[in-house]
Amino acid sequence: MLTDGYHSFNLVGMESSESFWEVWERIRRSSDPDPLEVLRVTAAFASYFQSAQKEAISFARAAGLSWEQIAESIGQSRQRLWQRASRDASLQALLQAKQKLRWDAIHRDPIAWYENTKDFPT
Repeated sequence: MLTDGYHSFNLVGMESSESFWEVWERIRRSSDPDPLEVLRVTAAFASYFQSAQKEAISFARAAGLSWEQIAESIGQSRQRLWQRASRDASLQALLQAKQKLRWDAIHRDPIAWYENTKDFPT
């Protein structure tokens, strides 16, 4: 399951009851938005989507997809994606955690694991 980690991001000047989308809509409706607030919100969105992409990459690798398949789906070369993943400590941690879960599932019941994953694209 992919998580909704946006709750961990904090925006200066954002009401605690406002979501990113509510702030963005408030800015869009404004006739004179504060450029710094626009930058803060877009930076927060970028950070959120970068975290979501890391988790999606980890999820795809745990599902048995190749670096090439993942890279193609996000518009990067396999080499660029692999280099990014090898240098990113948080992505490495996600990959290792997913790999351990996969390994545990294989050890628990290899036949069931195979049956559940044999139809994944290679």
